[in-house]
Amino acid sequence: MLVGLATAVKLTPGVFVVYLALRRRWRAALVAAGTAALLTVVTFLVLLGDSAAFWFDALLDTDRLGTNRGTSNQSIRGLLLHLSIPQTWLWLLLAAAMAAIGFRCALSASRAGNELAAITIVGLLSCLLSPVAWIHHLAWMPLVLAVIVGDGRDRRRVVMAAGLWVWFVLRIPWYGTAMLTSNTGPGWFARFLQQGYGLAAIACVFVLLWVARRDADQRVQVTR
Repeated sequence: MLVGLATAVKLTPGVFVVYLALRRRWRAALVAAGTAALLTVVTFLVLLGDSAAFWFDALLDTDRLGTNRGTSNQSIRGLLLHLSIPQTWLWLLLAAAMAAIGFRCALSASRAGNELAAITIVGLLSCLLSPVAWIHHLAWMPLVLAVIVGDGRDRRRVVMAAGLWVWFVLRIPWYGTAMLTSNTGPGWFARFLQQGYGLAAIACVFVLLWVARRDADQRVQVTR
């Protein structure tokens, strides 16, 4: 029900409804979807004008949020806009590919026994697949760090988490933007930095799957 409530308030949590369905948790998926639909209908009845304005106008006008080309937009679509690539169909293609890969990684992490890793992957997908994902939408990073650190006994994973923490604490995308504005340094490197958070979020999807499988292998070894 809470997933449905969140989806009714902001559409991006709907990725968790998809995840529940893929997990074949049909009751949970139906309750979430039904809750979102019911609350949306109730809102239409109470605030017809505002609801119609959102669903039939504002929803299709992403520029209402500010320029989507801004560095702060670190979704896949944002990365394309930074590169001035015509993105309508390409974005849909890349988003579909990311969704297929990301949900498969989440399911694999769940089957490996690490549900937290699976949920965190889906959370990252909510940012990557959205037309606009400002940097503060990447609030999933603390969970990413927690999954990577695990019980803290693997020093390499702790170092990896520390490096990732530093990457997100530093203003990496704006360093790239500053380099582009001042025309200093290689252009490709400046663009890489400008896309830094989005690219790191994509990489984290695969890192989380690796961590889940590694933990599963270690549990098997202990059992033996």
